[in-house]
Amino acid sequence: MGKTKYREGDVFAVPLADGGYGLGVVARAKRGVYLGYLFGDVHAQIPALELLRLRPDDTVLVPIGGDQGLAEGHWPVLGQLPGWDRDDWPMPWFVEWSPPEQQYRVLSSCYPDDPTKSLGLPEVKVTREEASGMPLNAGYPWPALEKEFNQLLHHDPRPLAKVRIVPGPPAPIAAPSEQVERAPEEAVRVYFQFPQSGLSDADTARLDVFEEGIDAVLQMDGTGYVDGSEQGEGEYVLYLYGRDRYAIWAAVKRKLKFSPIPAVSVYLREADLDAEPTIITP
Repeated sequence: MGKTKYREGDVFAVPLADGGYGLGVVARAKRGVYLGYLFGDVHAQIPALELLRLRPDDTVLVPIGGDQGLAEGHWPVLGQLPGWDRDDWPMPWFVEWSPPEQQYRVLSSCYPDDPTKSLGLPEVKVTREEASGMPLNAGYPWPALEKEFNQLLHHDPRPLAKVRIVPGPPAPIAAPSEQVERAPEEAVRVYFQFPQSGLSDADTARLDVFEEGIDAVLQMDGTGYVDGSEQGEGEYVLYLYGRDRYAIWAAVKRKLKFSPIPAVSVYLREADLDAEPTIITP
């Protein structure tokens, strides 16, 4: 099966486990990552595009994630939203996860036209009230997004809360470019231990989803990317690369608790391959 083509402004349908379809609009798309605006109505069948009246202020979920659901045809693409104008569907401020008792919230955003690149701003703090209703910064692999959307549309109490869209800041003005030699990439290896019974087909499928999620997290904030994995001799190894090994580790360490098998060690390696790695036990 070939890749499904889609573009910014396209409407897509998400099949729901408990029946029907939810709808979304691709607000931004670049390098296999999309920003979506998702809506709160359940449709028994995929509706005709010309009958839809989708507005950004009716959004109930605003995810950023890998585009496998769209590109691999899991989510049917209906076509371009009539009257699409990307300025009406901005890249928003997101709220970073924080303990509920914390008195402030931290905001983040990506480049206005690129969901794979974090703006990398100094920490932006707001009160809990100011952050209320804003979308949560969470990388969504497509199966996880389907589950979240199904829970929201079929099981969460009505009326559904609308997401409060606050446009993020503009992209910084780039300084005059100079020819700079690209620094060699640093690496992080995460080692996972197989269960005593071995790795089941279900474990393998969950690891694939987990790997996609880690890649989406790294690419979403511009930290790095996943360059594959290996299995053998009772362990699974995930290879991560980017400019800063410590930044990579900071971006993924909280995600390890979602792995279907336990992480047992992490190697942080400099670009200089002769240097001894830093070894961490999660």
